[in-house]
Amino acid sequence: MKVFWDYGHHPILETGTPIITPDQDITLFHLHPQYEVFWFFEPCRCSTIINGRYIETDYPMAIITSPYCMHFTYFLSSIYSKVKRNVLYFDDQMIRDFGEEAVPIQSLLSSDQAVILNLSQCDPILQRVSRDLV
Repeated sequence: MKVFWDYGHHPILETGTPIITPDQDITLFHLHPQYEVFWFFEPCRCSTIINGRYIETDYPMAIITSPYCMHFTYFLSSIYSKVKRNVLYFDDQMIRDFGEEAVPIQSLLSSDQAVILNLSQCDPILQRVSRDLV
C-alpha cells in the first residue's frame, strides 16, 4: 500500500472523485509534501483521521492539511457513495506566487497541521460561487 504521494510543484485539481466507504474495506492513510484542500458540498457522515486524531462530521465540509500531515477520510455509510469530493494539491511555491492574501493557507492553518471547516455555515453566495468553480 502506497502511503507517500508527491504531486510535484504544480497545483493539481481533482474533481468529482469518490471517497472510500466502509464496505470497500480499504485504508488509505497517506501523506504528501503538498498542502491539500479537500471539499464537498453535500451533507454526509464522514470519519476523518488526522495525525491519529479521529473526527466525525455530518455536514458539507472542507479539510485543509499541511505538508507531511498523515490523514485519511472515509464515509461512515455506503449510502453516501454517490457524493463526490474535490481536492486541490499545491505547495509553498503557489503561496509565494500569489501571496498570502490570495492564498491564506497559513492564516487558516495557524500553527495546526489541519483544519476542518463546516461549509454549511458559509454564506450561501460563497457556496454557490464555489460550486460553480468545480
